[in-house]
Amino acid sequence: MMSYKSHLKMLCLFLTVMVILACGLFPASETQPTPTPPTDTPTSVPSTTIPTKVPPTSTNEPSAPDDLFDGRLGISVSNIEFKKSLPSEYDLPDAGDNNIYVSIHLKVTRIMGVHITNLFGYEKEKSTLYDDEGQIHSVVHGTFRGVRFSDPSNITSSYEFVEGAEGVLIFEIPQDRKPDNLQMIYTYQDSMDDNAIKSQGQMTIAFREDGAELLPQSQYDSDWQPIQFTLPSRNNLWTKTSDNSYTATGTSWDTFAWTEETYSGNLMLSFSMDIIYGNANSGGGCIIVFGDGTGWSEGTLIFCINGEYQAIQTDSVYDDTVFLASSDLSLTNKRTYAFTIEILGSNASLYLDGEKIISTALPSQINRSGRIGLYKYSEIPKVTFYKVGFMKID
Repeated sequence: MMSYKSHLKMLCLFLTVMVILACGLFPASETQPTPTPPTDTPTSVPSTTIPTKVPPTSTNEPSAPDDLFDGRLGISVSNIEFKKSLPSEYDLPDAGDNNIYVSIHLKVTRIMGVHITNLFGYEKEKSTLYDDEGQIHSVVHGTFRGVRFSDPSNITSSYEFVEGAEGVLIFEIPQDRKPDNLQMIYTYQDSMDDNAIKSQGQMTIAFREDGAELLPQSQYDSDWQPIQFTLPSRNNLWTKTSDNSYTATGTSWDTFAWTEETYSGNLMLSFSMDIIYGNANSGGGCIIVFGDGTGWSEGTLIFCINGEYQAIQTDSVYDDTVFLASSDLSLTNKRTYAFTIEILGSNASLYLDGEKIISTALPSQINRSGRIGLYKYSEIPKVTFYKVGFMKID
């Protein structure tokens, strides 16, 4: 039987070992503690808009300045990732054939004089990515964490983003392309009053080998020029907004909007469009190139887009149309897509989010000059052509 003194010796030995461990004389674990969120950043936010998790990053290119500041909002680029598959929390399928996802990780470094209420866009206008061949890609997913609620006890109350907020914007681009410019659209207001006016902010971030830089907007937009269309007065079917977007509504008849200016030769057109499925239609509209400014005419080049097919046609969209090329891509309902039309030499192509989806050689009877038009089918209740732009190709 162990004596009292033996028990005491064993207890002293045990306490000595515990003291040694507490003093750190044995190697510590390499696991880093989980950082706690800032006190003004709630950990519970509306899951449909601002998820509370951002995936871990694995690359560090480009190395960016700490602060890209436009006078209201400061942003830093943490890193850019290229992946075929994304974590399940994003609920996105694998990137399409020959495509890859580009995840741009961002952090809000400062906010000055305004309240930032949306880092994903402004109304229908969303952030876009330009690749190194000048093609435009719409954002397919975005998440940010780091908000302050107007009523901290109610996560359905209005909120604003705070300094230190972090997030990611995700784009799908062809895998042989590189990201060149991020056109980041955000929403700000002067106060958090319910009747405060919401305004659009825009930052153009260029990705360079030595890091990211903020471009003056004039430098970014110098090659793309807005196209002005004359709206028909009949029944007030068309409206125009300050960002050069055009909307046609109503189901009484087909309707056109035409340029006064004539265009010719090699050119590119850019615009975005919502795909909204409805009764007996799959949403969309047409861009007419080298038209006569009045209606359908021979030699006109027509680019038609809806949720179930995309086509390059000529002459008209009715029985006398001639299909030059088509695609039956099924587009996602209630999503905004970026499109680019390219006419180069004797070829015409249509790009969707930077990827060429159809291309055709132009027959000799196709016009090589004329007006540009927007067109809505009568049976489609509404179509909007966002930020229609033009660029001449040398």
